[in-house]
Amino acid sequence: MYLSIYNRYSVVASQFPVKDNTALPDFPNFYGVFRYCEHRAWSGFAFERVCLQHIAQIKEALGISGVLSNVYSWRTEADEDKGIDKTQIDLLIDRNDGVINLCEMKFSEQEYAITEDEEMKLRRRRGNFIEATQTKKAVHITLVTPHGLKKNSHSSIAQNEINLRDCLKISAK
Repeated sequence: MYLSIYNRYSVVASQFPVKDNTALPDFPNFYGVFRYCEHRAWSGFAFERVCLQHIAQIKEALGISGVLSNVYSWRTEADEDKGIDKTQIDLLIDRNDGVINLCEMKFSEQEYAITEDEEMKLRRRRGNFIEATQTKKAVHITLVTPHGLKKNSHSSIAQNEINLRDCLKISAK
């Protein structure tokens, strides 16, 4: 992971002009690079990868480590007849206890705040999944974020929240 970060930022830093024959790029400090769109996209992708490598810890944080389950991603194309939008879900935990955790992994540098638009997207995503699969199981929206979920009028859409600290716990066995 470190090499991935280093290589990414050394490429970005090399795109800045050099002043006065020094090796310092022309931006106030390294933190300035964090504001670039590429970094935000890369951060989200990298966070998803970390989460997908720690599914056992996610299940443990949900209190379902002992429940038999299948873990997979899911996608469907739009179907106007059924009212289904094109949908992709990166992580589903299909449990044998009658529940499916629809996991949304959201990278944020602070507590993640669900907006009204994001709440509607989550509702549509869950609805599209239920309609397309015709599942009879309960579908719980689970948010996985680095710093937790900010409580607001839209945060109740998530039945469960998991933070990065939960994901990185190593089971004592």
